[in-house]
Amino acid sequence: MLVINQPTYLPWAGYFDLIDQSSVFVFLDDVQFDRQSWQQRNRIISTKGYLMISVPVKNKGKKSQLINEVEFSDSKFKNKHLLSIKNCYSKSKYFKIYFDQLENIFLEAEKNRYLADLNIILIKWISKSMGIETVFKRSSELNIDGKKGEKVANICLALNEKEYLTSIGAVEYLKKQKIYFDSKSIKIFIQKKIQFKYKQQSQIFLDQASALDLLFNEGPNSITVIRSNRKEAELLSTFD
Repeated sequence: MLVINQPTYLPWAGYFDLIDQSSVFVFLDDVQFDRQSWQQRNRIISTKGYLMISVPVKNKGKKSQLINEVEFSDSKFKNKHLLSIKNCYSKSKYFKIYFDQLENIFLEAEKNRYLADLNIILIKWISKSMGIETVFKRSSELNIDGKKGEKVANICLALNEKEYLTSIGAVEYLKKQKIYFDSKSIKIFIQKKIQFKYKQQSQIFLDQASALDLLFNEGPNSITVIRSNRKEAELLSTFD
């Protein structure tokens, strides 16, 4: 099963459910950057509820830049984000196990200036911490032509994958792009909507936070939480 997704910033647990189901996971990093999207921000959970943390990026005169071209506008955000994460999760059960590793990733990220690089490093680290094993690739390294669904179908073909899995949010978009997959005999599967349940510090359960919340609260049990809440993916044709 192939999954192709944009590299987002500290994504939620559903993103890692997709990774766990994939034999190959491709970071779609050579398409246009979407400003003020999950590509550069996400939510953690404070005592007051969701707390949005955003990565500042250069955008002046860069309206059509690709995801892998986006640069940080100010590297000071790394220390601010680490402080926010520490304040939110210092009392969580597995904080001491993972925070030092996360801090080292941010410190090492000082060597680069690109958002996609940081996002991919963080996603790989969370995957490894959860015990998820898959093959990761970047679409920019595959050099595949095409736009939108055509490009995705061409990536599937190039990697010799006949089954493509994606999130439920892509259903309407893929219905219009299905011809590209049908022409290559590629089946499209849709991840069912999931509400993950796990131990959380918040009095009211909040299920749309970064997977850091799951990791700090459930630690090695995080992958069990993901798999136990999983619903079987359905073919796109069932959504007609």
